[in-house]
Amino acid sequence: MKYASLCIMYCCVQLSVSAQNTPPVSLSDALEKIEKEFSVSFSYADENIKNIQFSFPQKKVSLDELLVILASQTKLLFKKLSPKIIAISVDGPFSGVINLDMVLIKNYLTKGIHQKVNGSIEIKPMSAGILPGLTEPDIFHTLQALPGIYSVEERISNINIRGGTHGQNLILWNRIKVYQVGHFFGLISAFNPYVTDKIYVYKNGTNAYHGGGVSGVIDMQSDLSKVKKASVNLGLNALHTDITTTFPVAKKTNLQLSLRRSFTDFFKSPTYKEYLQYIIVDSDLKNEVTMNNDKFVFVDSNIGIHHTFSENSSLKFNAFHLYNKLDYETIFNGAATRGSQLKQESLGSALHYKKRIDNTTINGQIYLSQYHLTANDNRFITANRLHQNNQVLDIGFRTGSTVKLNEKLELTSGYQYKKLVISDLEIVTNPTFGRKVTQELITHAVFGTIAYYEPNNLYFRFGIRAIYHRKFSKSIAEPRMSVSKKIGPFVKLNMMGEFKSQTISQITDLQNAFFGIEKRRWVLSNNADIPITKSKQLSFGVHYKKNDLMIGVNAFVKEVNGISSRSQGFQNQLQFVNATGSYTINGIDFLLHKKINHFVSWINYTYSNNVNHFNINTQQQKFPSNFDIRHNISISNTYTFNKIKLAAKLNWHTGRPFTGINENTPILNNEINYAAINSNNLKNYFRVDFSATKEFKTKRFRTTMGISLWNLLNTNNTINTYFIKINDTTLRSDVSSLGFTANIFFRVVL
Repeated sequence: MKYASLCIMYCCVQLSVSAQNTPPVSLSDALEKIEKEFSVSFSYADENIKNIQFSFPQKKVSLDELLVILASQTKLLFKKLSPKIIAISVDGPFSGVINLDMVLIKNYLTKGIHQKVNGSIEIKPMSAGILPGLTEPDIFHTLQALPGIYSVEERISNINIRGGTHGQNLILWNRIKVYQVGHFFGLISAFNPYVTDKIYVYKNGTNAYHGGGVSGVIDMQSDLSKVKKASVNLGLNALHTDITTTFPVAKKTNLQLSLRRSFTDFFKSPTYKEYLQYIIVDSDLKNEVTMNNDKFVFVDSNIGIHHTFSENSSLKFNAFHLYNKLDYETIFNGAATRGSQLKQESLGSALHYKKRIDNTTINGQIYLSQYHLTANDNRFITANRLHQNNQVLDIGFRTGSTVKLNEKLELTSGYQYKKLVISDLEIVTNPTFGRKVTQELITHAVFGTIAYYEPNNLYFRFGIRAIYHRKFSKSIAEPRMSVSKKIGPFVKLNMMGEFKSQTISQITDLQNAFFGIEKRRWVLSNNADIPITKSKQLSFGVHYKKNDLMIGVNAFVKEVNGISSRSQGFQNQLQFVNATGSYTINGIDFLLHKKINHFVSWINYTYSNNVNHFNINTQQQKFPSNFDIRHNISISNTYTFNKIKLAAKLNWHTGRPFTGINENTPILNNEINYAAINSNNLKNYFRVDFSATKEFKTKRFRTTMGISLWNLLNTNNTINTYFIKINDTTLRSDVSSLGFTANIFFRVVL
């Protein structure tokens, strides 16, 4: 009798509702409209509604009648868990299918960006709305639209999450650890957004499944389980062209292939010239008298295979390849030349297996990740030849299970084995010198999580990750927590906390290493001068949402211990000091979001106080962090109407700290006489961005074209300042931000 009333209603609705429906829309958009009209919420797994269309009836119907029509058109099952919560399922009765990862706030900033009930932010690049300054949904630029995430150097290869360094982020692609994220050595994302279905961002309260990333977690995932027909996605902009094709190769097997390549090695657009100038302006190449035949190229490719054995088991394989290369020649005496080269390359692959047995889901994964950074310096200015290389090999496997104890409670547990090998090579020809250092670390980890969810009321998750580092005979326990509670119809509270650790860092030995373009290299902790980095964090938040208004406030405090001074990018009296220390940061993230008809506006504001503590010459010193941005605000506006999208954004933040010099005695004992560490601040930063797109749609294909204008007003922002000594004088060097840069794009989806 459970579904008897629905069956009777189904027959009645089919007889009473006119066969003429409105034009079809995506089920995701339809559910959003229904939620707003009837003040309800849907709980579902995203993959269950992917690529499904729905046509609203022209006749006005009740919610119950609409649910019957939804079930009829979509072949999905809809069940009311409460008067305001409706669960969606694809198989049979609803026992054990409640989604404990439900969306808390939809369209958190713009369409396709949601806040999950577990505290993470979910981004769907292919369905995300327009963002200012971007022609396409660049993954790591999109992240910087979120409160508390920024880049002090305007590079996506230096993402700072709540005051941490880029090397303190755990970045995953289909659960493969990634050590390179950018093309153009950090100006655009190296991962194609058109093969990335979802990105989960954790600033706190990370699932115990994840190890490392004391600053934050960026988890990119692709999904080929629901491919029903072949599709081709072609794109072109002022830097590269790309193609992605997805198709079923058999009844239960789907395949995806993608390739993206720059054409900057044979056509130098104005966009390329702006990017190249920005790359070399603060590099060792700026000292070159004459550069000739400079060629830059980047390539990325992906392959994905998904095979379904049955409705309860599946196997998938994913692999990626990222490649950056800069070639150039220096001219000597107008004739002789020498060629130099900088290469950055990453390879990764993983095999995943998943099987469901009753209310238990079992999964396993084996993975491989490799990273290579190589520089061959043959310039005349150095009078010798230098070869540098930094390599990372990361291999391992993990296994786990999730048991749904009932509709509200689930238990997850698992084990992970990880082996990291990092090697550094340096060879100089004049005088002849060579050095190679190889480090290795094996880690074992077990983890467990319990999650409880009462729809539209309470979410609670507690987990712990226990780690054993064999090399150091050291064990670490890392508890994690995330709680969300609804207070009244419009207010929700959340609290998150975590302990985390990591054994890998990015450090800088010399500012001119690897030509000073990608000067950082990966190193392993040695439990001595490069200790294991540990963090602890706690945050509280409140969110108010009524109709099209949303206000969110999060207060946080974080402490990170075991950081190396060489990982902080100092260019002052600490540049050649090998010290260990910590940093503490506390602050508030504020978001105001309002939608009015076709306009969407939001204001992001972050206040933070980020302080370093280092033991230098047996004395404890305290000073502002290099990443201390005290006030950071952005104001964004988007307009969408009739397939036209416009977006504008104002970015402003206080200047980052820098270390000045003693004006009265700039040189002391033949060295620069610095002032107190980070006792000065750069001028405030200001930038305006704009984007516009237009979509054309036919029965056979969809075409989108657009333009982006980065730094529309061509504001000259100083993003770094340091001093160098030349003979007996000091020279101040100011590094400017990227100037006005335009880009255009054209995309066709077949």
